[in-house]
Amino acid sequence: MGLIQTHDDKRPFIFIDDFNVYALNRYSNELRRKIYCWRLRMITIFCGMNISSKNPEAMVRFYTDVLGIPALANKSPDTTASGESYDGTEIGFDPMQTRIFIWDENKWGKSNSGTVTFVFKCEDIDMTYKNIKEKGVDVAPPVLTQYGGKELALKDPDGNKVLILPVGIV
Repeated sequence: MGLIQTHDDKRPFIFIDDFNVYALNRYSNELRRKIYCWRLRMITIFCGMNISSKNPEAMVRFYTDVLGIPALANKSPDTTASGESYDGTEIGFDPMQTRIFIWDENKWGKSNSGTVTFVFKCEDIDMTYKNIKEKGVDVAPPVLTQYGGKELALKDPDGNKVLILPVGIV
């Protein structure tokens, strides 16, 4: 928490962070109401998406072993005979960023209809292609697109499209 004052030092306000104003002094009621409503926005973050699979183990292994995306957590207490559980696996690079949650469709039903497209970025698209190919995935080489950048497209075990772009391409 900190104190910021205007250029004339007559209207200080206390803040929590750059996005959430906590209290204001000497501002009109209308401005206070606008700031209060702004603070209470309905959605504050996109945390991830659920996908369901009839074979969650194959999906988790594809994203973690083939693409190298870390498994961050597991939401299900159910485990396989080897002590592993794939139902409710959360994959991503940071628990505070967007993640993919993989659920067992046999247990919970289908959480999504149709397929989705996941877009990831990499440092070196040609090296990424080579690494994926070496892991036995049937994938075509990266293609040069209309906008001049390369794209690497493949499918996960459930048929979802995985599009990999080099860093720097929007």
